Amino acid sequence: MRGIFFNLLFWPGFLLFDILARVFFFAPFLILRLKCAYVLAIIRFCGIGRFSYKIGDIEEHKKHILVCNHVSMFDIPILVAGFRNLQVKFIAKRELARWIPTVSILLKTTTSVVIDRSKARDSLKQISDGIDELGPGQGLVIFPEGTRSPRLGQYKKRGLVAIFEKVKGKDDFVVINLALSGSGSLFEDGMLKVAKSEGVALVELNRRSGSAIENTDELFEEIYADVKRYFAIKV
Repeated sequence: MRGIFFNLLFWPGFLLFDILARVFFFAPFLILRLKCAYVLAIIRFCGIGRFSYKIGDIEEHKKHILVCNHVSMFDIPILVAGFRNLQVKFIAKRELARWIPTVSILLKTTTSVVIDRSKARDSLKQISDGIDELGPGQGLVIFPEGTRSPRLGQYKKRGLVAIFEKVKGKDDFVVINLALSGSGSLFEDGMLKVAKSEGVALVELNRRSGSAIENTDELFEEIYADVKRYFAIKV
């Protein structure tokens, strides 16, 4: 019953925010925050899940690279809520920018990085350009697994190392390593049935200034090892 009630609130709201995103195209990050807050609010209201955040202080004068595992479609509102003091952008596959209400228009108006995963070289160039366009008080989210996975998947090294090389030696960048758990256990059978969730947690594992990055291969291994260690503890 809670799943049905959630859907009755979720989908009309999804369409409403699509209209708002087009009308108020000049304020995309405000619409993104409102839309994400709405989604999390109805999850709480329907008694489906609770959320906890363990994130350090945000340096709003710096640019942020947010590295996080990808569990479900609800990761996006959770990340936006966790970093509400930042203007959050995403690296997303091009299919998401074509026809999905609210999502597609906000990917464009927030100038998120939309890539064609079948064209690796072009994708790296687009990500590099996206980092160049990143301003103080903004964050770029990368899901290193490349797709959603109910269990922690293999992080793709090439793209992540290329990002680290881009921000290496730059004091105005911060790389934050995150672990997200529980968002995949909110629902069963799509969103029709509520699952038994133990809660959703977004946890900062560590952070490093761009100026402190020396060996990007080693940084990749450290970040992935920390995430694997976190989920091994959780299990």
